[in-house]
Amino acid sequence: MPHRRRLSRRPSPRTSRSLYAFKLRYSPDSVHADEVEQERGVILEEISEYEDDHSSAASDSFQEALFAGSGYGRPILGRRNDVRGLSVARLRAYHERVYTGDGVVLVVAGAMSAKDVMSCASPFLRPLPPRRRPRADKPKRLAQGGVVWQRAGTHEAHLRLGWRSPPLSHPDAPAMDVVSALLSQGESALLPSRVRRQAKVVSDIFGSVNAQRCAGSLLVSAETTPGNELQACSEIVKTVREVGDTQLDDGGLERAKAQILCAQAYRTETMEGLAHGTGHLLSHYGELAAEGRDVPHVGQAPAGG
Repeated sequence: MPHRRRLSRRPSPRTSRSLYAFKLRYSPDSVHADEVEQERGVILEEISEYEDDHSSAASDSFQEALFAGSGYGRPILGRRNDVRGLSVARLRAYHERVYTGDGVVLVVAGAMSAKDVMSCASPFLRPLPPRRRPRADKPKRLAQGGVVWQRAGTHEAHLRLGWRSPPLSHPDAPAMDVVSALLSQGESALLPSRVRRQAKVVSDIFGSVNAQRCAGSLLVSAETTPGNELQACSEIVKTVREVGDTQLDDGGLERAKAQILCAQAYRTETMEGLAHGTGHLLSHYGELAAEGRDVPHVGQAPAGG
């Protein structure tokens, strides 16, 4: 299920005004027919732009195939028929079902005490209904791999290769962060050095790991020329397999771990990073401990492990 996050930078005396603006924005009473029609047109236009952009279309097709039958596989903008079928009544019913007391997360990082925050926030949070919102649907196990092939008259081809990976709470989640850094972070990482510079079968390539509450994914995105797709896929798969099949270079592994720990330091040692990271963890995963629990495991990851 998608999560909505709203970020705001406000001096502490204006915090209550900011909370009031949030309340107006996300109140069921804020859904009006004229605005729905206006936004419907904007979203349908954005869907058309995504469909015309081959890179975005490839990403949407990848997510839909990897997480078939799950909310994780739905496009962020939605599908055309779904958007056309939205009504004010449906939107208000969704709002009342999802925007509940147990589903809201308020994070304040700055020079305010907990007492001051609660004094500002209570009038706006107290009216939220306490009922529990529905749980996100867990993706079904993939029966087999699959290929989605979309041909268009262009001078470039966009590739998306990916695998299911563990959710954030899984013991292997820290290892997947290290894998992502080894594969893609920096010009010396495996994908740009092996696939782009040595094999010369892609013009651009990057990888990422996205761990969510119920599932995760390891995604490799690349651009190549028509006719080189299969060779590029072969080189990508061979490079990804090397991470698990061969002894890792100590220097590369240490660089990967340092990059992860540096990002963790930003999220814990700056006000903006702390607010963003805390809100992200709570709204997506329902707990704060997961990321901090994984940090020691990242630092201890052995070469060849």
